[in-house]
This record gives sequence, structure tokens and C-alpha cells, in this order.
Amino acid sequence: MPWSKTLQRWVSQAHVWLYRRAGGRLISMGHRLVIVNTTGARSHEPRTVPLVAFPHDDGWAVVAAAGGDSSPGWYHNMVANPEVFVERDASKNRMVAHEAVGPEREALWRRIIAEEPSYASFQEKTERVIPVMVLEAAPVGASTTPPSVKSDT
Repeated sequence: MPWSKTLQRWVSQAHVWLYRRAGGRLISMGHRLVIVNTTGARSHEPRTVPLVAFPHDDGWAVVAAAGGDSSPGWYHNMVANPEVFVERDASKNRMVAHEAVGPEREALWRRIIAEEPSYASFQEKTERVIPVMVLEAAPVGASTTPPSVKSDT
């Protein structure tokens, strides 16, 4: 594993640790962080990643920028296994992820870059359309057991 990936995973793990120790009161880029627990797309192992989240309806919107020409692992995990658990403050909520497309994505993207202009420069550096994932409350009566914790970026 290249040193940059190793460093990125270490920093991600440190963010998760700090977030939990601070009771969910950490911010990044001036925005609230959430901890998202996913299931690995290929490994089927539990994965945990801190993400900058933008409030959207009764859930969140998260941007799969990754700073390059490929989407981050957590994006692929959400596409393959949309059931996630989101930690915010001291609560864990089961949510379902879907990729915003068409008018939904365009409206979210405009709002996101208005709140955080740096995402516009991320888009300018790649030919791919940077995905925006929407995390919404899961249906009533669904599983309430989060996956075990394992850091992933």
C-alpha cells in the first residue's frame, strides 16, 4: 500500500477516534462531520469513515470527491450496500444511501458549492462527475444493529 494511502487511513482512524471522544462535536472545513459505517463492496467487511456532511431534508448529503479521477472506497461500498449507519453526536441511525442524479444532484451540487466552494475546484480537476450520495432515514422496523467498526477511506 502506498504511503499516502497508509497515511490517509491513519488520519481517517484518528478522526473517528477523536470524533467519538469529543461526543461528535468535531467539524471539518467548517462543516459537521458524521461517521458512516458501511459494508465493504468486495470484502463484505464493516468499514467506517468520517465524512463532511451537508444537511438534506431529514438526512445528509455527502460528496464522493476523493481529490482525483476515481471515487473513494466508501462510495463504492454505498452503491453495493446502501444500508449504512450514521453516527452524529452520540446517536447512531440506520440510513439508506442513494446516488443523487439529474435535477436532484444539480440542486444539491449548487447548494454544496455555495456552502463550500472548494468542491467546485475538485470538480474542475477531473472529467468525471463527482457523485453526491444522499443518506435518508431507513424504513421503520429495519435492522438497528450497526456493523462492527473497521476504518476505511
